[in-house]
Amino acid sequence: DDVQRVERGGCRDKLWRRLARVRAATHPADGIPILVAAANQRIGHKNRAAYHEAAKLLVESGVLFARCDRSDDFRSHLVGLRAAHRPKRALREELDRAGLP
Repeated sequence: DDVQRVERGGCRDKLWRRLARVRAATHPADGIPILVAAANQRIGHKNRAAYHEAAKLLVESGVLFARCDRSDDFRSHLVGLRAAHRPKRALREELDRAGLP
């Protein structure tokens, strides 16, 4: 299927996220790891604009977690993420602004 082809051949991050969103319409669990990885990648850029984008991706992945009845997993992920990045005040502010736990 398309996801397996992309994993084998690779693609740009933007295209990967687009594919994840299309796939998530019918298979939400398939989109979760892609959007979470994209958020983590953005956090690695260490600037407010990247943190803002990461927060948006995390909100989007939270919807998918909920569709899979995995809201507790999402909350746990956010707790761990906040702990791992505690010194990054701007990230915490962006997560708060996005209404993330």
